[in-house]
Amino acid sequence: MNGTISDSSGAVIPDAEVTVRQTLTGLERSTKTNSTGFYSLPALRAGEYIVGAQASGFQRIEQQGVVLQSDTTRTINLQLTVGASDVATVTTAAPAIETSEGSLNTIITGTQLSELATNGRNFTQLLSLGTGVSSSQTGQRMGVGQEGNPLTSVNGGRINSNAFTYDGILAMDTGGNRGLNLFPPMEAIQEIQVHKSNYTADIGSFGYSQVNVVTRSGGEKYHGDLYEVFSNDALNARNYFNASKPPLHDNNFGYDVGGRLLPGAKGKLTPNIFFFWSQAFDRRSGPELTSFTSAPQSTFTATTPTSLQRTGNFAGSAPIKNPVTGLPYAGNQITNIDPNAALLLNAYFPLPNSTSSSNYVISPKNQTSWREELIRVDATLTQSDTVTARYAHDAWSQQQAILKPSNQSFATIGGYFVKPGQNGVLQWIHIFHQRC
Repeated sequence: MNGTISDSSGAVIPDAEVTVRQTLTGLERSTKTNSTGFYSLPALRAGEYIVGAQASGFQRIEQQGVVLQSDTTRTINLQLTVGASDVATVTTAAPAIETSEGSLNTIITGTQLSELATNGRNFTQLLSLGTGVSSSQTGQRMGVGQEGNPLTSVNGGRINSNAFTYDGILAMDTGGNRGLNLFPPMEAIQEIQVHKSNYTADIGSFGYSQVNVVTRSGGEKYHGDLYEVFSNDALNARNYFNASKPPLHDNNFGYDVGGRLLPGAKGKLTPNIFFFWSQAFDRRSGPELTSFTSAPQSTFTATTPTSLQRTGNFAGSAPIKNPVTGLPYAGNQITNIDPNAALLLNAYFPLPNSTSSSNYVISPKNQTSWREELIRVDATLTQSDTVTARYAHDAWSQQQAILKPSNQSFATIGGYFVKPGQNGVLQWIHIFHQRC
């Protein structure tokens, strides 16, 4: 944050004291203006601030509601009036205009994250709020884990040309190119910033956009949330052209809490330490997917041997030849079936349940489980030293009734997929000398 302090005539005021206080934590940073009335306060955390300025012979002024977003520089110019030591308070901040660089950005605030509905509670669905951003999954449920890879195009670019960072740290699955390795719940995100063009070199690496997710931190007051988002096919309408509704049972629930880590420990000699803890769960049972990104397919068909064919009786079928002699079996009766092969066949291939040519019909369901923990600690040790530590862990798994890609050959072989993810940040900011 920076700006210029002047009087009512526009003359700059040197040696004025400027103080910023974060609304969430109550922590302050201060500096003084130089000979040109300019001040600068680098390395502030994103959030809402109160900016105050005072000088000898002038009335103190405070600007409330100043929102500082991540990866930006906010310019706040204040004018002091001659007067006593009363405080003049300005409650409405001027619109934030980025003047230090010319990138085109979109900010998704915490209020939007908590109030806008999403189908699947995946934060990447809200990226389409920005201009020039589109998604091929509009209207579809978008989960997390392996089902959550964002299919978002920015300014017409490829869907795998977007970089995602959490608190400035790359959060991509480097083996899968476009996949994310974890998905913070909505309640754990403070804001999302999408850099769409002409961004600066410090956030390069991918061609079309840079998406930075800023996680929440604790504040001066203790606060917590307890929630559940419930989806069920009983609440869904039937497609006009379908005979029935596909089954769906989805429970997304969790909690979070934040505040001062050491209650009552507040003072100049005591480090100000705040924490935020979040844990989220998702338990879902629904139709089989033809791929991780496609719409549900409720019914699969296959052809399986009948009870007579399992004993070698293929009467009525096309002639079958002995693979060793090359001669047809008499009466299409196979007499040399290996006993182990017969046991394997009966163990894994079910009997027909339909009289059609595809004599086996199944409506499978996947069992999906997801859990994520996030812990963040922010410590202000001195006016010049701040420390942040944040760790997040994702555990996603899916028990599939049909193993891909075998669903096109036989629909009874299941599979088990897991996708764990971890991401951590350890940051220490030290200001060696406060200069303007």
